[in-house]
Amino acid sequence: MKKLLIVEDQAISAMALRATVERMGHRVTGVVDTGEDAIRHAAEHRPDLILMDTRLLTAMTGVEAANTIWHEHGIRSVFVSAYNATEIQGDYRGGEPFMLLVKPVLEEDLEAVIDRLFGTAS
Repeated sequence: MKKLLIVEDQAISAMALRATVERMGHRVTGVVDTGEDAIRHAAEHRPDLILMDTRLLTAMTGVEAANTIWHEHGIRSVFVSAYNATEIQGDYRGGEPFMLLVKPVLEEDLEAVIDRLFGTAS
């Protein structure tokens, strides 16, 4: 079982992601909607992985938050976006080599990412 933080500013998307993560047998450490809150939450709760929307409520982007968390705590992020990589290429300026899942996130796609990152989906 992995601990995941969800960073998503759309309540419906956040609820869907949470349901998917929990159905897979993992634990959600929290759901936040800004990069600043993601950084604070990651420092306090130390999730294994962060599902990070690229565009959030405040000026700080998901990419900026993910980079900060990676450099300060070594916690990986998987970007989650309604747009494909080509459509949001500008959002990744300065981004570390993280992965991308396109919304709606399918359980099998998330499981494949977790397996790739941690060597097991459980």
